[in-house]
Amino acid sequence: MSEVVHFPNKSVSYVVEITHRADGAIEAFVEGVSNSERSVESVWWAISQLASKHMNAEQIHAAMLARIDKLMDAEAGDDLKELDALADACQAYEAKIFP
Repeated sequence: MSEVVHFPNKSVSYVVEITHRADGAIEAFVEGVSNSERSVESVWWAISQLASKHMNAEQIHAAMLARIDKLMDAEAGDDLKELDALADACQAYEAKIFP
């Protein structure tokens, strides 16, 4: 299912892919987000909007942390980009939840 989420007055493009597996595990992938404050804030906003509609934010946060653990040894390429994007998304979420 695709959902378009509008972030007022700010155009930021990135991809958030969330997979809820049959065993109950949730995986979240964030791609293409820059390290700018505006981009990180928009990822947090989009995740919170999706979480409030489909799953709770703690589940998404836990899934992102699990994926980060799997990617910790990434050295280059797409895995490193994904690790960086997930770290930025988690940092934005944690800054809002644990000020």
